[in-house]
Amino acid sequence: MDSNLKNKYKLSILILTHNRPKLFNRALQSVLLNKPYDVEILVNDDSDTICDSSDYILFKHKSSNLSDIYNMLFNAASGEYIYFLEDDDYVVSDFYNKIQYKNTIYKYIPCDGIKHTEYFKDFDILTFDKFKEYYQLGQIIFKKSDCKILPKDNNIHNDLVYYYNIDNWCFINKYIYYQTTDAKDNISFSIYNTDDRFKE
Repeated sequence: MDSNLKNKYKLSILILTHNRPKLFNRALQSVLLNKPYDVEILVNDDSDTICDSSDYILFKHKSSNLSDIYNMLFNAASGEYIYFLEDDDYVVSDFYNKIQYKNTIYKYIPCDGIKHTEYFKDFDILTFDKFKEYYQLGQIIFKKSDCKILPKDNNIHNDLVYYYNIDNWCFINKYIYYQTTDAKDNISFSIYNTDDRFKE
């Protein structure tokens, strides 16, 4: 294989982890399964529980504002496309086939056939709690260049900010990943979030 090809990443998978090595390992193994050569994995561990590995690029960035960590990983990513995965979630076994990796890379076609502009028509950010299960970063793969504004504040609803500020995204819902609530400090849902780093 041409060594130059190995440096041309199509997809960057960004994993945040904090003091949950077993859950992180589950997430990691799920993205390593059948991983193509043009996928990079970036991990930030701010709890010093993860060791260096040839499977991923490891960062140890610490911040009381989790959006700083999201931004750091986003900026460090070399891939044309971005996918965020929290350490207590994981992707399905045929993840790379589900995202149409082998044929047309990451088509911007929502799986349910509804364009994203229709989702946001008459949508008020203040009603996010009512719809938050539909707006999680684990549901979308997006082109890095399409994301115009990154969240800067430490708000548990920052996932929605990404949705608002990405020109195009593929709404993949539950077809490609499992969102779990089997651990404390689940940052996707405030009811489970007791992490002092990320308060509303």
